[in-house]
Amino acid sequence: MSDGWAMQPAPSAPRVERDGQEAFWHKGVWANIALAALFVVMSISFYLKSDVKEVAQPTFYDLLMVPMVASFFLFGLRLPKGLAWPMLFWGLLLVGYAVGSFKAHTPSEAQSYTVVVIYLILTFIFFTSVICADPHRHLQVLWNGYLLAAFIAAAIGTLAYFHAIPNYQFFLRYDRPTATFNDPNVFGPYLVAPVLYVLHKLTLTRRGRDVLLFPVVGTLILGLFLSFSRGAWANLIVSLLFYVGFMLATPHGKQQTDRLLFLLIGLVVVAVAVISFALSDPVVAAHFIDRFSLVQSYDVEEQGRFWTQARALEVGTSNPLGIGPAQWSGLYATDPHNVYLSIFVAGGYLSILSYLGFLVLTFVRGLGALKIDFPGRGFLMISLAVTMAHVGEALIIDVDNWRHLYFLFGSSWGCILAADRFKARKNSNDEIMSRRALA
Repeated sequence: MSDGWAMQPAPSAPRVERDGQEAFWHKGVWANIALAALFVVMSISFYLKSDVKEVAQPTFYDLLMVPMVASFFLFGLRLPKGLAWPMLFWGLLLVGYAVGSFKAHTPSEAQSYTVVVIYLILTFIFFTSVICADPHRHLQVLWNGYLLAAFIAAAIGTLAYFHAIPNYQFFLRYDRPTATFNDPNVFGPYLVAPVLYVLHKLTLTRRGRDVLLFPVVGTLILGLFLSFSRGAWANLIVSLLFYVGFMLATPHGKQQTDRLLFLLIGLVVVAVAVISFALSDPVVAAHFIDRFSLVQSYDVEEQGRFWTQARALEVGTSNPLGIGPAQWSGLYATDPHNVYLSIFVAGGYLSILSYLGFLVLTFVRGLGALKIDFPGRGFLMISLAVTMAHVGEALIIDVDNWRHLYFLFGSSWGCILAADRFKARKNSNDEIMSRRALA
């Protein structure tokens, strides 16, 4: 009898599986193709330069993601139970955008932006569905692909910063490495989740060869540091604090807890060594001193970040239905650099309340699922910790079009719904055993 976590063979005729879960793929070669497709798409998620002339739109990631999503659902992937509320909140956000677009000065830009948001929401739904369908296999494949992509991006960004690769200017912006992203402030946060993933893997591993993960995490930390993104630095610290808190608050073996504390010390040592090596370069040291401050000149100057955010709040409150997405650039030269204000201005109260409702629901359900000892709880800890940190960083930067954030949303909800299914199955088995005992 299946434990409910492995891929189930597709039935010859439509029927309901014994555990109430519909199979979505065949075993054997088709299952291997599915796993390979998931890994390949995640492993190229690092290449997202889309607003430069040298790279055509859409990105490679998008070109593979769209047909993969379509083929998975075509061949039997189903929306899991429990996804209705998140989809409702996203749907209301889009309704707010549509209503606000009636006042848009450039309707074509509002339409294009909304299409991108719809695409990103579909990726969230896809990741949630595919993880919930088979958490045991798909989580591992997706996160391994993400780790590979992050390592490649960090290596490219580091080499470009030190002018060690040809055409290094292509991977720099404002003398800061962007690697294969458009902005260093996106490149840095992209590396946070893989750092936690490596840390988690090391708390569980019993293989000596996994010591090779230390150079990997060292490369990730160096790339993150050289991004000179204050938000990314804070993101990593906050994510680690949440992750450690989740680990200590949930029951684990003493060996794993002791190993976690030991690895945290090791991670600090690696970080200090890597950063010290980087700071030995006078250019890096000067750049670090310039960036290592809570407030920059462009934050407080006239028409700077804080001034723009104040104007965005005024525009939002005076336009309760919104002015449509992608319209702010026509009013002011700079963006609010605050995703909540951006959504508020674009879709009014309906959109911002819907987005906040989705976030609150995610965190409440996620924290509740951490109390369940189900396969994949470690992945939920990582996803939830990094998502919470990203939500905090969203106060100082627009994160609404970051593709990896929607993967984190999907990873969180896939684990949440898998935990619900695991708990329901366990309760059902316990009830059957109790009836047998009474009989």
